[in-house]
Amino acid sequence: MNPNPDASFELDEVLLRATRREATPAEMQQLEAHLLGSEAARKEAWRFLCNEALLSEHISASHLNDDLRSLLADSPPATAPGTRHSASPLRRLLNAVDRHGLRVLAIAASLMAVLLANQYAMQSKVDRLHALALVAEGNIEPPAPNNAAGDSEEAFPAAVGRVSGLREVAWAPDQKALRFGDPIRPGQHLRIDSGVVELLLTNGAKITLEGPADFEPSSALEAHLGLGKIAAAAPRTARGYTVLTPTAELCDIGTQFGVVVEGSGDSELHVFDGDVVARARTNGADSKLLHARENEAMRFRKNAATPELIDARTAEFVRHLVPTPDVADLPPLPVTGGLAVWYDASVSTDAEVGESVPMFRDILVGDNDYADDASQFDPARRPKLVRDGQGRPALRFDGKSTCLSTSPIETGDAETVFLVCAPAPITYARAPQGSALLAYGGNPRLELTLGSDFIPQAAILAGTDGRSISSIRGSALDASQVALVGFSYDSKSNRSELWLNGVSQGESSAAALAPSSAKRYLGALEDPGMSSSYFGAIYEVVLYGRALPAEELELLRAYFDRRYIAK
Repeated sequence: MNPNPDASFELDEVLLRATRREATPAEMQQLEAHLLGSEAARKEAWRFLCNEALLSEHISASHLNDDLRSLLADSPPATAPGTRHSASPLRRLLNAVDRHGLRVLAIAASLMAVLLANQYAMQSKVDRLHALALVAEGNIEPPAPNNAAGDSEEAFPAAVGRVSGLREVAWAPDQKALRFGDPIRPGQHLRIDSGVVELLLTNGAKITLEGPADFEPSSALEAHLGLGKIAAAAPRTARGYTVLTPTAELCDIGTQFGVVVEGSGDSELHVFDGDVVARARTNGADSKLLHARENEAMRFRKNAATPELIDARTAEFVRHLVPTPDVADLPPLPVTGGLAVWYDASVSTDAEVGESVPMFRDILVGDNDYADDASQFDPARRPKLVRDGQGRPALRFDGKSTCLSTSPIETGDAETVFLVCAPAPITYARAPQGSALLAYGGNPRLELTLGSDFIPQAAILAGTDGRSISSIRGSALDASQVALVGFSYDSKSNRSELWLNGVSQGESSAAALAPSSAKRYLGALEDPGMSSSYFGAIYEVVLYGRALPAEELELLRAYFDRRYIAK
């Protein structure tokens, strides 16, 4: 035995290739020597296979049983029919596989057999894990108390949002401390003495609450602010979001604004952009509706019949928990007109390399003025921040369970998207579409996927049967290289186009689409039951709310080429 096996040997990759029957004889021989020569390597192989089994979508003991039976069937019985085998199933499996010259697969199968023995005891836990993972984010319910099993729905109403960020928060003495990802329910008070709490509501609205403060959401469209300061960003999907203070009623019309409530009950409205409808709500006050627009502000006093105009102090509000860097410190994205979403692994996350990423933050530049962050509140399903061989940061998706999703985003009748990726050399995806790079929820929807043959495909689907309005397949990309996948559609001109590394892969129709609002997913399809998870890295995603002309497409191609493609 070699006590010092090659430290550079890619154990996980070769194990995957071996279990898929894709490893070369030389790789199999090297893998056997590596496992036989190191106890640490054997333990790592055990952990690897255990993790793969437990992370696999819809894993079940019956599936593992079927696999083992099919392997055992390759070996004819060593005794007469009807005679009980004296050798164990594991030994018969080892002998059968050895006769095919696949000793290393026998090692892998033995590990799977041991895992099977534990599977029955763990099945209820695994099923529970998957059940939780498949529940819609806005409808996760905690278990009912023992004394109120029949009242769980009433006792635990559906969440209106989640905690999406915390910064130096000191909770009030009577307030239970909340963590990232905790659900926020109707009527739940949030009291903080200092710091900032960021909330992401189910309709896409985002609230930053600065202490000292007392905030109570009654629904995803209404909240009471009794004390403190908030900044609210309400996209079109949350139009009509209303904040009630002791002295005012403030209703958004698709905008961003700030509210201040003092200890006396007096309150102020400061509009960052857009339009807010406001009125006083104190006794004897004039109930006339007033409009406040960008950079306008009003003060509502307890003893005043009408609000007074004041100077806007928009700079005094914390609008983003993680501020966007200065433009000079950002990558030089050459086109920002019509920009809707921009994720960049070198900028969009504050995680350290090797850590999981709960939030892929939208970079706000140009026309992109609302942060459509992509998040994952389940720690077990978060991608990791890694660096590739050239030191470039990327998000690594595991091909089994990791993905990110946005709040609902309104889809228009024209869009252009570019996505920089580096897929792993194998895929677990079994969905007809392959693995999902980017997918829209709702109907109609867009799917940008990679087939098992690494052929990119862009499709626009509609109808309850998911019929294809537009579908384009490209040429296979090189799984060993970083690739740029682009897609554009314009319903007005009934045209769509797919690109790979700046080269057009073809055009198709793109019939008129009705605007819709739904989440967007990175690394998976909307349907969690589909085995469509992406295995590999995603570096950057840029999405525009329009079909870009040729000259801007060329600017972007050159930008991505300089950053990722050029040698």
